[in-house]
Amino acid sequence: MVQSLAMISLLITLIVPTFAHAKCTFTAETKAVNIEWTAFKTTDKAPVVGTFKIVEVKGLENAKDLKKMVQSWKATIDVSSLETQNPARNVTLLDSFFKKLKQPEITGKIKKFKGSEQGTFDLALTFGGVTHSVPMEFIFEIEKETRKHKLVAMGEMHLSDFKAGAALTSLNTACIDLHKGADGKSKTWEDVKLKISIPLEKNCE
Repeated sequence: MVQSLAMISLLITLIVPTFAHAKCTFTAETKAVNIEWTAFKTTDKAPVVGTFKIVEVKGLENAKDLKKMVQSWKATIDVSSLETQNPARNVTLLDSFFKKLKQPEITGKIKKFKGSEQGTFDLALTFGGVTHSVPMEFIFEIEKETRKHKLVAMGEMHLSDFKAGAALTSLNTACIDLHKGADGKSKTWEDVKLKISIPLEKNCE
């Protein structure tokens, strides 16, 4: 019994430091970032899903420190590349919403990153010329087809935080009939859900 305990103690002594001092590197495919947004219409809150086809991310693509890497990223979104799978809707969103903002360009930067396999961070989002922090929760997922890892973050922004009320009213006016629900009332909601995903590999020695 004493010999068994001694052997277990020796194994713990050998194994624990190996994990504690494991050297890991992170590699991200910043050109493959995907940003999906979900807006809502009608009093029943029917979802409208869209993406942006052109998202430029500058920053570290390889690092030993995950926090350092993701906080080096700065994303710039070309709003004219929005896609909702409805050409007429795309034009309406551009003309009646984005072009009504003081500054149509959208940029984002990650701050206060906490966690490893899952956690939280603040997205410093500049939208319509106003910068505001959007709380995000992230987790690493494995894609079924490629078996590759990706970092997926989700959060919710509120247009009132970005002083986009006039643009929202403009959009609702342009879509007054399209945004009517069963009750006959037209409504465009000010909360928008965000989902950000980027392929990111973790390799440890």
